[in-house]
Amino acid sequence: MGAMTAARARSLAAAVVVLVCAFALAGLPMSALSTRVERFVADVVLLAGDVLADPVSVDMGWVMGGTFDPDPVAAGYYQTVVDGILQHSVNFNADAVVSPLWTPEQVWPLFGDLTFGESVDQGAAILKTAILQGGGTLQQIPGYPIPGPLGNADTGVVFGYSQSATAATKAMGALHQGLAHPENLHFVLAGNPNNPLGGILTRFDFPDSPITGAARTVPLLNIPLGIGPTPTDLFPTDIYTAEYDGWASFPQDPTNLLADLNALAGILTVHSVYKDLDPADAFVLGTADQTVFHMIPTKELPILWPLYQLGEPGKVLASALEPGLRLGINWGYGNPGMAFDGVGADGIGPWAVNALGDLSAIQSDQFVAGSGSAGFLPMMDPLQMLMGIQEAGAHTFLNPVEDIFDLAGLGTVPAWFTDALHLPIGLTQSIDQWVMAGWNDLITSLDLSTLFGTGLLWHEIFDGLPLISGAPVMAGVGLVFDLLNAVIPIP
Repeated sequence: MGAMTAARARSLAAAVVVLVCAFALAGLPMSALSTRVERFVADVVLLAGDVLADPVSVDMGWVMGGTFDPDPVAAGYYQTVVDGILQHSVNFNADAVVSPLWTPEQVWPLFGDLTFGESVDQGAAILKTAILQGGGTLQQIPGYPIPGPLGNADTGVVFGYSQSATAATKAMGALHQGLAHPENLHFVLAGNPNNPLGGILTRFDFPDSPITGAARTVPLLNIPLGIGPTPTDLFPTDIYTAEYDGWASFPQDPTNLLADLNALAGILTVHSVYKDLDPADAFVLGTADQTVFHMIPTKELPILWPLYQLGEPGKVLASALEPGLRLGINWGYGNPGMAFDGVGADGIGPWAVNALGDLSAIQSDQFVAGSGSAGFLPMMDPLQMLMGIQEAGAHTFLNPVEDIFDLAGLGTVPAWFTDALHLPIGLTQSIDQWVMAGWNDLITSLDLSTLFGTGLLWHEIFDGLPLISGAPVMAGVGLVFDLLNAVIPIP
């Protein structure tokens, strides 16, 4: 038992190193590395809520930048955000005033004198001041008067991207208490490190220190580890996440090193897509409380980016490697890779699903507390994992053949050939449904869930969430952080 605990501690410690690396990678140029976002909304399964509510109308708005971009106008994406992602989430009244809001967006030692935590604290304070008191005392970006305060009859919207999404998350509690009508304030967050469905600061949400009572931080760098996930029930909120963006979509099982490396690569290749996002590229992953989760699909795995730069030969090779790699990576998120058709939803991607294909983190339109935290051994249906392996194996052969046919002008691969490759998947699918139905009939007929006081249906056992919580290990690592923070002052 001691050896297992030590192994888990080493795994989580390694994951914290990954967290630090993620902050370091965020400092590298990303615009030239942006992964091509695929427009395939018509082909996407909506995992919850087929129809979105009509966007609310707003009178004022505040647009914040991301890390290294305190001024979104100077960064070149303020108007793109207003015309794109914000227009998709809200309607602007004819006389609406929507302005950029200057926030520090620093991360020492990469940029500026403020650590990430200090910069987030100041950003949250600036946002609260702008909304509750107005912008009279705040730094104004020339040509853009800061609107506010948000009156009882006013409606407003806040846009936060990357670091400023964390600042917005931290400000939400005080804003909810300070506004007479919090329902009149809408949040739109992109690339959110505190994304409840997998943001890196949600995965590693450490408990407060039992010694000081304060929230934990990464030693020296002052990266906050106790802000927690963005609340889903305080304000109307839209959260936009690109698949495999290591900031906003980090693996649930940190021992899946392949998924960790892909997420780090995603910081370079994916995290910058939000600035130029066409909202038509996004689809709704699910809705919890007052929050709608939008996902932006990516066709090219970040970890394969170097191959895609080699032209057509690299594309053919990447096509052969991608199915198996994507499957193994998605296992790190609790997705078996091939939820069967006909029951629930069959969306495959970096999010946890149960054996019915339903999103694990949302039940009865409410977010499941703690479902975004890191842990070990995601509970996935083993037969659906086998289906995923079969599907990946078929496409490991089929995808490069299709590319070669396309390059040679030979048309498409014959349908009979594709169908033959998929025959084993259908057999496994039938067995999986038979086993699931038989198990559930047994549990129901004997009322075993009531007897044992826990859900024992097939999809309740194989829910995609970790079998072993990472919380005890984080508590232990947190004590080490407490000691280091006591002797290493924050610059």
